[in-house]
Amino acid sequence: STAVNMPQLNTNVIMSSLTIQSGTATLTLGGYNLTLSSFTNGGNLILNGSEAVTSAPNNLAGSSVTYVGSGSVLVFSTWTYNNLVINGATGNFQDPATGSLNVQQAFTVFAGTFTQNTLPITVSSYTQTGGVFVGGAAPMTLSGNFGLSGGATFYAPTQALTFNNGNLTTNSGSVFNPQTGTVV
Repeated sequence: STAVNMPQLNTNVIMSSLTIQSGTATLTLGGYNLTLSSFTNGGNLILNGSEAVTSAPNNLAGSSVTYVGSGSVLVFSTWTYNNLVINGATGNFQDPATGSLNVQQAFTVFAGTFTQNTLPITVSSYTQTGGVFVGGAAPMTLSGNFGLSGGATFYAPTQALTFNNGNLTTNSGSVFNPQTGTVV
């Protein structure tokens, strides 16, 4: 990337406040904990998902949170995401048992398996170019476009998958499986 400062933690960090600047600025936690009382994300926060982050970030418009972990990873449900990216080839990313998953802009799966479990998911748009999405026993609502490509496999939630606007696009090599749910 072209950002001037793209630090990666190499130890647990304690600080009062943190701002990741808008644009291409990136902070990679790399498995280390981040203890702070105020957190603004305008760029991209990259984490494995095993880290403790004591303050949910204020994710500004255009910002991203990218999970790149391997093994079993819980996606933070108490956070409101602008752009949520799942990109861990050997990761099993899961919603925790309570809360909801709110993505204001785009939810993108590049690699790994994302399992919805029982949390409702509300997103603006959904794009999957690889990996597997396993819908759970809760609805998923989209207000924008939905696209599958590049060998992606999507198993819809067993409750409703609702499209409020936008288009559903699946390309050669991708799999859309509605399971037993309702696609509206």
